[in-house]
Amino acid sequence: MKKNCILFLLLLTLTSAYGRENNKVGHRRAQHVVWIGIDGWGAYAFRDSFHCEMKNIRQLMAEGAWTTKARTVMPSVSGPNWGAMFTSALPCMNGIVDNANGPAVPPVAATEHGLFPTIFHVVRHAYPEAEIGVQHEWITIKYYVDSLDCNHVKHIEEANAETDTPAEAAKYIKERKPDLFFIHIDQVDHVGHHDGHHTPQYFDCVNRVDSQIGQIVQAVKDAGIYDDTILILTSDHGGVGKGHGGNHPDELNIPVVYCGKGVKQNYEIPSVVMQFDVASTIAYIFGIEQPQEWRGRATPIFKE
Repeated sequence: MKKNCILFLLLLTLTSAYGRENNKVGHRRAQHVVWIGIDGWGAYAFRDSFHCEMKNIRQLMAEGAWTTKARTVMPSVSGPNWGAMFTSALPCMNGIVDNANGPAVPPVAATEHGLFPTIFHVVRHAYPEAEIGVQHEWITIKYYVDSLDCNHVKHIEEANAETDTPAEAAKYIKERKPDLFFIHIDQVDHVGHHDGHHTPQYFDCVNRVDSQIGQIVQAVKDAGIYDDTILILTSDHGGVGKGHGGNHPDELNIPVVYCGKGVKQNYEIPSVVMQFDVASTIAYIFGIEQPQEWRGRATPIFKE
């Protein structure tokens, strides 16, 4: 009890370090961002020797900007890397150092919710009326996104994920036309742990997830918002054998894809791309000046 009281007081004190006035709003490059996070999707899937079709993903790459040389933060496990993407910060800053249900150590700065400022929090404060949604297969995601800033948070059960993930995402997109929608897909990571990375089962799963991505993209079109949307694909880590968390390149190197309004087409991003750049890029899309606490930079993907 004493330890919890001390932690609460510390977080309350840190809250003052993060000011709402940080979120100055300028030119908004798109009205909608639909962000699909594929857990366990390693950049090695793009090696020609593996013949992983990924036809919908490759179509988004042809129509957008991409890299297969983005880099995880360390360790190369889910919590720290989704945390880095959501907060534009390193694990030592946001406190998400493992797969625990929330920060394992106090963040260096915190919002009124006690978490390091996430992209969801930043968009909420810049656009109070924004429709913000999160859909996730891995249950722990809800502890990292600052769900109090979201209008819609939905957990998809693993047993039905292959059908429910695209169906529920499509329903929300068409009904609510969200400003910001994050969709977490965990299926590839499950196969990586069960059957192994670099296996036929793994690549078959990537292709099934690719089909789900195609359904989600079609939903954006059916909703009538495709021309004012930026689609984002990211991953938290790759893997070797039946695991990840080490420093092998196949664990550390991951893809990132941006496609949509104003984005360069068939453009391989030449600059260094890190996990913590994702939130910064989304803030830039929404015309928001990022908080001082963030460490990422907006990836240069737009036509000038």
